[in-house]
Amino acid sequence: MNHVLRLSMAGLLLLASMPVTAAGPLRMADALARALTESPKLETYSYSIRAAEAERLQAGLLPNPELGLQLENFAGTGEISGVRGMETTLMLSQLLELGGKREKRELTAARNVGLIEADYDISRLDVLAEVARRFIHVARDQRLLKVAKEAVDLAESNRSSVAERVEAARAMQAELSRADIELARARLRLEHREHELLAAKRRLAASWGSDSVDFARVEADLFRLPATRDLDSLLSELRDSPDLARFLSERRLREAELELAKAGAVPDARIGAGIRRLESIDEQALMLNFSMELPVFDRNQGNIRAARKRLGQVAVDETTTYIEAQSLLFTTYQELRHARTEADTLREDVIPQSRRAMNSFEDGYAAGRFSYLEVADARREFMEVQAEAIRAAASYHSHLIEIERLTGLGFGVERGDLK
Repeated sequence: MNHVLRLSMAGLLLLASMPVTAAGPLRMADALARALTESPKLETYSYSIRAAEAERLQAGLLPNPELGLQLENFAGTGEISGVRGMETTLMLSQLLELGGKREKRELTAARNVGLIEADYDISRLDVLAEVARRFIHVARDQRLLKVAKEAVDLAESNRSSVAERVEAARAMQAELSRADIELARARLRLEHREHELLAAKRRLAASWGSDSVDFARVEADLFRLPATRDLDSLLSELRDSPDLARFLSERRLREAELELAKAGAVPDARIGAGIRRLESIDEQALMLNFSMELPVFDRNQGNIRAARKRLGQVAVDETTTYIEAQSLLFTTYQELRHARTEADTLREDVIPQSRRAMNSFEDGYAAGRFSYLEVADARREFMEVQAEAIRAAASYHSHLIEIERLTGLGFGVERGDLK
């Protein structure tokens, strides 16, 4: 992405170590870094991965040997009454897993670790994308609050002007009442913006698990709109996104599960050796034991078939995900272009014209050429187009974040602006 600073993991973690004071501004990089190091959602994956590693260790262990003791021909009658004819056998046996079961079980567990790591990559992107969206939301609400304050200042100035005209008998009392109403409504909108900004800050702080806001404001220039790649280039990056790369990990897991199921069709053997004590002749003898299951009815065919179906499902899910991601990327890209056109047009054309129109109406009102309602409408329009421009710029950044999330390219911040 042109003129975009890509934040590496190391860079984000370094920034996370720098304290953010309550009086200082919060940069985009600060917010992303804090989410990486403090997000409860990401923290849970460390436990999931450790648990999967433990399961991998367990999968590679050999079956335990068995120790058995068998007593025969005791408590009989006649010549073998009591223990005179007893035969005591002490046997040590071991299960022999055939068909490479242990190796394939261990490989399956290792593939499961890889899938969890792929899920972590996706979750990490989801967390970063949500933090970036909330950061932009705070930046937007900050600018809207500034416009609301300007509206109050303008309404107060207007009220003073109208009061002077009424006092000089150049305007009716009704106009002063309208000015009072306009001022009261402007103050209500300001209060509403203040509440919305506080809520947006709280949501942003919650992204890294904080129950309080420890920053005064975010540092961002919404109207610096970084360029993005063309659509064809973005679509080509889609195949390598973490969402689709995950299917490679899942396919490997399903393949390992299928091989393990096939190995389950191979019967295991058990061998044993021991000593038998024959009380009747006061002698001992060695014993050997061998047994193997005959796969007559159960050849693990159900598990093999289920594993094949799960493997086939991966390809279907991957194709569906890719098609949906393509459609979403195309739609988001169009919305991105529209948001840029809207923001540029409003800021470069509509706002200057609206400002000139408002000034003309104010001058005309002072000269008696326009009514108070016409002046009020011009002022209201000027404030509205400023708010529309802010929302359009914020929408551009939000769509850009969505594109970066879809393609997995990482989150860019304009050099020197959205820090």
